[in-house]
Amino acid sequence: MMPEKVMFSAQKSLVSGKILGVVLAGGQSSRMGTDKASLEIRGQNFLEKTKALLRDTGVDEVVVSANHIEGAMRDIQRHCGPMSAFHALANWAKVIEFDLAIVMPIDMPLVDADCLKLLIEKTTKTDTTCCFESYPLPLCLRLNRHFIEKTNELMIKKEFAIKNILTEMSATFCSLPEKYKYQFKNVNTPEQFSQVTAIYNQRH
Repeated sequence: MMPEKVMFSAQKSLVSGKILGVVLAGGQSSRMGTDKASLEIRGQNFLEKTKALLRDTGVDEVVVSANHIEGAMRDIQRHCGPMSAFHALANWAKVIEFDLAIVMPIDMPLVDADCLKLLIEKTTKTDTTCCFESYPLPLCLRLNRHFIEKTNELMIKKEFAIKNILTEMSATFCSLPEKYKYQFKNVNTPEQFSQVTAIYNQRH
C-alpha cells in the first residue's frame, strides 16, 4: 500500500524536537545465508537488539524499514539500498512529527547507545545531518523539507548512492572517537558473525 503523501503548509517547520529511530532491516542477507534480523547474540535477535538500542538512545518512536517484516515501513521503490528506506521515510505521513532520525543498520550489533547519543549531540550542535568519518551509517538525519525534496529528486534521477543524500544535506562528518572504533563492524557473512559475537562476549 502506498503511504499517504506528505503535505506541508508554507509555514511548516520541523521543530518538534522529537527523534525517530529507524532500523534498516531490508538488506538481502545473501552472503549471510539467512535473514540477519533473526541472528542472535545472547538470546536476543538482531531486530529486537537494534530496536532496544534505539530506545536506549532516547528516541520517541522506532520504525523498522523492511519489506519482509510485519508492520514495517515498506519500500516504495525497491532494490536501491538505504535510499529505498530514506525514500519511504521521506514519503511517510508521520515524518512531519519528527525533527531528527537516527538511522541504524541491523547488522552492527556492537554499536552502543553512547555512540548514537554522540551523533545526536553533534547534529544538534551543528544543525546538520551527521555521520562519522568513513562511515555513512549509522546516521543522524535532520528531517526537514530539504531532506524530503532532495530524497525524492535523487530517486527520480536514479542516484541511489548514499553519498548523494549526504552531499545534498551538507552533512557533517564527525571524527569517530577511538573508544567506539571496535563497534563499527558489519555482519555480512557467517565468519563476520562469529568474529562480532566473540568481541561482544569479551566486552559484555
